[in-house]
Amino acid sequence: MLGSWWVFRSWGRIGTSVGGTKLEDMSDLFEAISHFKELFEEKTGNNFTSNTYTKVPGRWTVLDVEFDTDEVAQPLTVSAADSKLPLPVQELVKLIFDIDCMKSQMKEFEIDLKKLPLGKLSERQLLAAYSVLTEAQQVLSEDSKHNGTKILDCSNRFYTLIPHDFGMNKAPLLDNFDIIKSKVDMVESLREIQTAYCLLKSKGDARNDGASLIEQHYEKLNTKLEVVDEKSEEFEVLQQYDDFHECAIVPPQIFRVERQGEAKRFKPFKKLHNHKLLWHGSRLTNFAGILSQGLRIAPPEAPSTGYMFGKGIYFADMVSKSANYCATSNINPTGLLLLCDVALGNMEKKKSAEYGLRIAPPEAPSTGYMFGKGIYFADMVSKSANYCATSNINPTGLLLLCDVALGNMEKKKSAEYVTKLPGGKHSTMGCGSTFPDPDGSRTLHGIEVPCATPKHDRGISSSLLYNEYIVYDVAQVQVKYLVRMKFLYN
Repeated sequence: MLGSWWVFRSWGRIGTSVGGTKLEDMSDLFEAISHFKELFEEKTGNNFTSNTYTKVPGRWTVLDVEFDTDEVAQPLTVSAADSKLPLPVQELVKLIFDIDCMKSQMKEFEIDLKKLPLGKLSERQLLAAYSVLTEAQQVLSEDSKHNGTKILDCSNRFYTLIPHDFGMNKAPLLDNFDIIKSKVDMVESLREIQTAYCLLKSKGDARNDGASLIEQHYEKLNTKLEVVDEKSEEFEVLQQYDDFHECAIVPPQIFRVERQGEAKRFKPFKKLHNHKLLWHGSRLTNFAGILSQGLRIAPPEAPSTGYMFGKGIYFADMVSKSANYCATSNINPTGLLLLCDVALGNMEKKKSAEYGLRIAPPEAPSTGYMFGKGIYFADMVSKSANYCATSNINPTGLLLLCDVALGNMEKKKSAEYVTKLPGGKHSTMGCGSTFPDPDGSRTLHGIEVPCATPKHDRGISSSLLYNEYIVYDVAQVQVKYLVRMKFLYN
């Protein structure tokens, strides 16, 4: 009503729908603003007009929410008549921009979709959530008698930043490293979902106005995708690299990948020795972000929990290792994996977690990162597939095959948080006891493809089952292939 003024507020218990609202009638705008400022200072301990905001323990906190208009995204349809793109490419674009899949992923994380619908959380808010998790990890590492109060405060702030729905159950405290690791994984996925949703809603190039909707979304990826002919030698070599066919995986679809600007970024590492084509698996909802922005290293705000060898990009030489990260299931059996050219150079080799050797910066506790901050790869798809986070409900996953310039590798047989590689080393290798037979490797476009039959060496004293490869510079990676697999569950 014109000329009427109110102050509205709502409250509730974190992680539940329990709460209430209040609408207060004000005589004029001045009274409404004054009352709001009083409430703001009472609840947060901060002056609303101040240029700085300091979180006060036990008080409310401010959320940085995106207030864009709610638009219902148009469903993507695959059509040979309406698009010049090959049907497999159309199906792939439809898969990675699937809003229902994004919502399903958020529900799996117990996110409250009423309080936090798609597209409403800002990057700044997600980084703030990372910082709270880092703070909680530092508190747990202190082993102080006052930890309980600090952990409760961290937990309240985290669930305020990222609204959850636990029904009538209490929100779990961030009181152990396992739950912190699970929340780090959740925030990482939320960042990728946010990227995908922003791409979905963004305006495309005006020159593509006459293109189909699926073509417009394809252009937003800034990535060229080509189907690899199943009758070609290239396909035969790559299919041989799939060590998972005995585990009842349907023959894969393989796409050649050319990300805009990545070849130029990779050029300084082309001459570095020790290049391998390695696997990297991730959840379906992460691939719009991966293809449009490339594989990324966790930000400084993120705690180091869960990274065996530090923050980096992790790869595997066995698909069965990477497939674990696709998060497929009986209901959603499709996963995506990358095959990347990774420039490894001289590798620092590790055989187990050696956490006592780590030196972690204050903003990034080292607990859980196997070989420090970097990009992790594998030479077995079964290793990378673990990161696709597929499930019975969502069995589809995507993996990348990347040209990785490894150079001189520092080889390791245990997890060790890496903040700085030794002189002359370019990457870290976690040495597993099961690995492709080196004598059976093949070469594809000048890159070693460790596609031989896996063997188990009982003589290797290592806490790792599979090899892992980690680089700490995104420029050492060039995505070469994307592999779509359908995992069959009994």
